[in-house]
Amino acid sequence: MVALVVDPEERNVAMADRWHLPFPVLSDPLGERFLKPLDLWNADEFDGIAVPAILVIGPQGEEIFRICGRDFADRISDEDALSAIEKQGYTTLDSPPPVWQSQVAPEIYREAFGAEFFVPYFRGNRYGALALSTRVNDPTAFAEIKAHEQMSASFLTAWKALRETARR
Repeated sequence: MVALVVDPEERNVAMADRWHLPFPVLSDPLGERFLKPLDLWNADEFDGIAVPAILVIGPQGEEIFRICGRDFADRISDEDALSAIEKQGYTTLDSPPPVWQSQVAPEIYREAFGAEFFVPYFRGNRYGALALSTRVNDPTAFAEIKAHEQMSASFLTAWKALRETARR
């Protein structure tokens, strides 16, 4: 498992360390090495950015699963990808990865968002989506707004559970 992003390598190191990610975060600022060849590049946004996606590659290099969002605001659920992996006969991890000691000097953390900074963002998104849901009549737009509201609520619920666990 790897993450492909356009952010600079220093920021990725800090993000991986702060979030204790059990996988590498690869920097591809111009999309030349991975993102464009994998057709995961959106040249129309921010002078070029990665398409939010989950791509599952099998052991022989074959594509098993792909789901892509439209723009930076789409956040892709991993449930469909995990289901596709299991259908191939592979097992997924049920337990969290081990926590490791920091490899990064604390001053570099200013380059990596802490989870607490996402709370107001997702609160605003959730309430914005709730407000918009009362204004639309199109069923497709309503479904998309509700999915966005649910994604935001899911993050807030997970954050609350994490904080409660940390207090124990």
